[in-house]
Amino acid sequence: MIKHDKLPYIMTRTMINKRKCSCMDATKRSHAMNTIERALYVRGKSRSDAAKACGVTPAAFTHWMSGKNLPSPKRMKVLSRVTGITVSDLLEMLDPTFSPPTPNA
Repeated sequence: MIKHDKLPYIMTRTMINKRKCSCMDATKRSHAMNTIERALYVRGKSRSDAAKACGVTPAAFTHWMSGKNLPSPKRMKVLSRVTGITVSDLLEMLDPTFSPPTPNA
């Protein structure tokens, strides 16, 4: 039997989310929340409607909005459809470590 301390260090999704999201500053988080809220409002949707469409609880959706966690790629696509914001723009708003790909010159 392998002892726990002998196992290689593996970052779980939760650990990655915490590392990525913990450095999200308040200004960027506020901008992301406002942009997503406006997009939902324009489409006549609420946070709970968006959470239901993404298959998560309203609390989980709030964690995305507050920067505590990031949605999975599958749920990011659904959130993009619900809000009308591209996945790339959502990632740029919600993930402080994301940098959009630059076009080849």
